[in-house]
Amino acid sequence: MKETPEKIIDSVKTFFKKTVKEAPLKKTAAFFKNISVKTVLSAKEKIIPFVLKWWHWMLGAVFALMVLYYPAGALLYHRIDINPPFGAKTQEASVQTLNTLAELIGRETDQYAFTPNLPFFFPAAVLDNMPAFQTGIITAIQKITQAFAVADPQSEPLKKAADLLAYPVNVWHVDQWKPAVSSVKKYRTAGHLISEYAAQEQADRSAFDPSARAAEIIINHLVADLKECIAALNTQISAGEDKIWDTQADNVFYEVKGQAYVYFLMLRDMETDFKNLFLNEALKNKAKKALSALETAVRIQPMIVVNGAAETQFLPNHLSGAGFYLARAALDLTDMAQMVRQVENE
Repeated sequence: MKETPEKIIDSVKTFFKKTVKEAPLKKTAAFFKNISVKTVLSAKEKIIPFVLKWWHWMLGAVFALMVLYYPAGALLYHRIDINPPFGAKTQEASVQTLNTLAELIGRETDQYAFTPNLPFFFPAAVLDNMPAFQTGIITAIQKITQAFAVADPQSEPLKKAADLLAYPVNVWHVDQWKPAVSSVKKYRTAGHLISEYAAQEQADRSAFDPSARAAEIIINHLVADLKECIAALNTQISAGEDKIWDTQADNVFYEVKGQAYVYFLMLRDMETDFKNLFLNEALKNKAKKALSALETAVRIQPMIVVNGAAETQFLPNHLSGAGFYLARAALDLTDMAQMVRQVENE
């Protein structure tokens, strides 16, 4: 026969009453009871006077943390390096373009802090433009590596490197509260693979064929990438038309700037990698014009990025300025691709 709920409740009450009466008073309970009272009295007699006496020093420490740790720390981290002569000085048999890309990965991940994936407790986490610039660099290197892999279908190191470079830029050692492979580790491995491919070329010249066909593939990829950059700028220009202050304009501007910097270095080194092709003076002149336009776009470095109206006299649109020079470079590169095609068909 089942007991009624009332009887069950009475049985439980009786059990606990009996337990409390029969169980000895534990010394630990008394200890914690006494220590809690002492702690409260100690806080009143010692801690509070200490805070009242040293409050200005404590406030100064908090102020120093806010003013020095984040702003000053971020300033020390901040690097947007657009050095035009940058690049690996390689031997004649190696692929200059790929060596420069590998060295650029090393510069951004090892020599400088890679900021897009830093968590909040790093002072560089408050940076805005540098993470966008480094994101653009990785994006462009991935696309160029993919272009070289298409030009040489047998290049397993380049294919693996392109896949690694497609890894998200914002992964630290923890992702969604779980251990993860960091973006930096992936990109560093990709840089080693690119260097491995270039070293193979230097050893037996069996890796990369600097033919007109390969040059056309790479140039066409470059034109497509520049058009994507221009489209991103135009999209942001349209998005900021009705805004007094466009807070996203600088992110798009610096990400495109990072890509344009890589494309500048790539086009510069292509003259070394495709020497015979660049003996054509018309092709060489087109390349110089494209290089000049890319360098001008990269060197646009305003103190504050403004997404202003086209007709304004006081607030220039820096995105439009960058887009103009990228469009000029894309046009010159399109002409280069046609010239290379003619050479290939001869």
